[in-house]
Amino acid sequence: MYSEDKSDNAGLITARIDVDPGPEAGVKKVALLAIEQASGKTIFKATYKTKQRGDFAAYNSARELLDQVAKLNGMTVDEVDSNADLPQIKMSTRRWR
Repeated sequence: MYSEDKSDNAGLITARIDVDPGPEAGVKKVALLAIEQASGKTIFKATYKTKQRGDFAAYNSARELLDQVAKLNGMTVDEVDSNADLPQIKMSTRRWR
């Protein structure tokens, strides 16, 4: 399925960050999985608990960890998927006076 020669996706990482409520109040359970796009090999996998209050804060801490892992391996983070409630900017189609 994957070829051994270098492709355009060599050095790129696809990641998944899951943020779920922990067993205790005020605790978030974070799961992080980073995979190299070219080979499909797992670069980094972690599951930990954090006392961050919101999903966005827990996501940001996992994203910082992911960026450090990518930098240490000389790779670039290409895509990140998450189930966390992240802030979104919506454009209004109505004109306000």
